[in-house]
Amino acid sequence: MGSRFATLVMGIIAILLGFFPKLGMLIAVIPSPVLNGATVILFGMIAFSGVQHLKDVEWDDMNVITAAVPYIIAIGCMFLPADFTAMLPSAVQSIVTQPMLVGIILLIILNLLNNTLLRPLFEKSEQ
Repeated sequence: MGSRFATLVMGIIAILLGFFPKLGMLIAVIPSPVLNGATVILFGMIAFSGVQHLKDVEWDDMNVITAAVPYIIAIGCMFLPADFTAMLPSAVQSIVTQPMLVGIILLIILNLLNNTLLRPLFEKSEQ
């Protein structure tokens, strides 16, 4: 994909920017449209890298459900009414108001259930 050396160099530069505020000011003077354009390219490359990894997955019904349910529920969490989330305990509220976190937690749980419980159960019943 990319050079590990480039990642190492950029990591060192990021650390130096953290220790020397005057170097960090160089980043601050970059115009906002330039940073936004670089951000769009960066996130586009990350998203496409994820799509490339997904082509290797065997998309049977179990895997589709495992991937789709957390995605749909996480999107739904973005539209929860503020009145509803205000009634929840603060620990639950801090999770439910973060759709990415909800999706990741559900994806991990469903993946574990799928691979450790459901898939072996279905394979055993087919035999």
